[in-house]
Amino acid sequence: MSIYVDGQNTPHHSVICVVIEQQEKKIMKTIDKFSDSNDVERMALLEGLKQALIYAGKKNICLVISDSINAVRNFHIMKSYEKLRNEIKESGKRIAVCWMPRNKNIAGKYLENRLKVLKKSTSNSIGVRIK
Repeated sequence: MSIYVDGQNTPHHSVICVVIEQQEKKIMKTIDKFSDSNDVERMALLEGLKQALIYAGKKNICLVISDSINAVRNFHIMKSYEKLRNEIKESGKRIAVCWMPRNKNIAGKYLENRLKVLKKSTSNSIGVRIK
């Protein structure tokens, strides 16, 4: 099983995307509070791991894939993730977190397409200022 995660900032909010490939499921969440890119990527990874704990089996490995090397590295080494790493270990599920280049990340492609649609819709709108 593969779970792809990505986060994206726009001028007004942040969005995370999680794609669970074998379940044909896509989760997109808007985060109203603006966060920096690293925080958004971390939130996407955490949501992907939460989904992995739900959907992963005990026999086959489940890969949670991010294009953020910082998010992946921090998951493996930071003490703040220790509780989650232990929860995964205790679940008996084979869940691994790994990095993949941006151009291969399915969740990233969904976010890119979403941003293109948003840009196109705002470029075609007429702004009216009311005093």
